Amino acid sequence: MLCFSLSADALLLLHRHCSALAPPSLPRPRLDLLMQILRMKVLFFFLLLLAAGHRCAAVASSEDAAYMHLLAAATGADGTLGWKAGTDPCDGGWAGVRCELGRVTGISVRAKGLAGSVPDAANGSLSALEDLDLGNNKVSGRLPILLLPQLTYLWLDGNLFTSMPETFFSGMPLLQVFNLTDNPIADLRSLRTPPDMRGGVITKLDLSKKLFSGPISFISGVASSIQHLKLSHNEFSGELPDFTDFAWLGLLSLDHNKITGVVPASLPQLSRITAINLAGNLLQGPLPEFGKYVVTDLAEAAAGGSFCRLDRGPCDPEVTALLSIAGALGFPLIIARSWLRNDACAGWIGVHCDSQRRVTGINLSRLGLNGSLSSAFGSLLWLQVISMSGNNLRGEIPESVARLPSLRVLDVADNELEGTVPTLSSSVAMWAEGNPELKLSGSSVSTPSISGVFVSTMVALLASFAVFLV
Repeated sequence: MLCFSLSADALLLLHRHCSALAPPSLPRPRLDLLMQILRMKVLFFFLLLLAAGHRCAAVASSEDAAYMHLLAAATGADGTLGWKAGTDPCDGGWAGVRCELGRVTGISVRAKGLAGSVPDAANGSLSALEDLDLGNNKVSGRLPILLLPQLTYLWLDGNLFTSMPETFFSGMPLLQVFNLTDNPIADLRSLRTPPDMRGGVITKLDLSKKLFSGPISFISGVASSIQHLKLSHNEFSGELPDFTDFAWLGLLSLDHNKITGVVPASLPQLSRITAINLAGNLLQGPLPEFGKYVVTDLAEAAAGGSFCRLDRGPCDPEVTALLSIAGALGFPLIIARSWLRNDACAGWIGVHCDSQRRVTGINLSRLGLNGSLSSAFGSLLWLQVISMSGNNLRGEIPESVARLPSLRVLDVADNELEGTVPTLSSSVAMWAEGNPELKLSGSSVSTPSISGVFVSTMVALLASFAVFLV
C-alpha cells in the first residue's frame, strides 16, 4: 500500500489552483457556490489521505512492534519501563520511545536499570530508527548485529558488552556518532566499515575507558571523515598507523594505552587537529611538533614516557638506528619497555656496548619476534655481534649487514628468512640453518670453524658478551 501526506503549503497551492480554475465570467453567487464545492472536495480528498496514512502507520508500527516486544523481554524493560506485552510501542505509553507516523525513530533509555542482552535487529525491524541510547545500563553479551539503515547516533557506553563483531558497522551506513566507552570488550583487533561507508560518515567514535585491547592499527578501518576519536585508558598496542587519510580529524585521545613506536610524521601535519593526548604510552623517538594552537599533553608524555628527549630535536644516531630496527619488528612491548630515552647503553634489553659507550652487540634471540631485519643494522658501525635466531623473521638479510666493518658473528638461525645471503667477510661466522627458503650456496657463507685460531677468537668474543646474551 502506498502512503501519502499533504502539507499545508500543498493545500494552499491546491486552493489557489482551484480558484484559478473558476471561470471569471460567472456571476458572484454561482462562483462562490462553485468554490465551496471545490473546497469540500479538497477537504474530502485530504481526509481520505489521512485515513490512508493512518492505515499505513498501523501497518508500519506492527513491523517494529515485534522487535520492540522482544527487546522489552530481553532487557527487562517490560518491568522497569512498563513496555507491556500486547501494547503498541507508538501509542505514547512506552517511556523513552519516539515515533513518527507509526514508525519507531528514537529509543532513549539511558540509566534505566536495563540488563540482559540486546537481540539482533533483522532486516525490516526498526528500519526508520535514527538514534538509539542504551547507555549506563547493565546490558551484557555480544554487541548485536543491527541492520538499521537510518541510524545516525548510537550510544552503548557504560554497559557490560564483552565482544564486538568485526562487521558491526555493516548494517548502519549512515552512522555518525558511536560511543562504546566503559565496556569490558577484551580484544578489538579490527573494525571493518562497509564499502559504502568508507567515503565516510562517522564523525565521532568513543571507545575509551574499559580494557579494549588489540593493535591500534584497527583505526585505519574507520571512515576517514572521523572528527573526534577517543581511545584513551585501554590496552591498545602496536604502532600508530599513517594518518594521511584522517583529513577531518580534530580531536585525538590515545593516552594511557600500550602504543609503541615513533609518532608518524603525518599526524602533526593534519590541518584540522586542535587537541591530542598521547601520555601514558610507550612512544619512542623524537617529540612530535604540533602547531602552536594545538592543545597537547606532550610535556606530560615527555616527562613520564619514553621519548628520546624532553625537548624537541633528533635522537642520538645509534638510538635512531636501533629504533628503526625495532620498527621493522613492529615495536614489540618487550623492546619498548626497555628501550627508553636517548642512551642505548643504559641497560637496553639485548644491547651490548663497549667502554666507550658504542653499540657492539645486539642479541634478540628467541623472543618470539615478528617482522624483518632492518637495513639500519648497517648504521651501527661498531657492531660485532648480531644474534636474531629463534624468531619468526621474514624477508631477506639486508646488504648493509655485509658491509659492517667490525662484524664477527651473524646468527639468524631458525627463522623464516628467504633470498640469498649477501657476501660476508671471511672473518664473519654465520649461523643460518632453519631457514628453508634462504639460499646458502656458493661462497657467500662462512662457517664458524675456519680454523682453530678463528674458533678460539669467536669463543673469546662470545664470552665477552656473556652478560648481554639471553
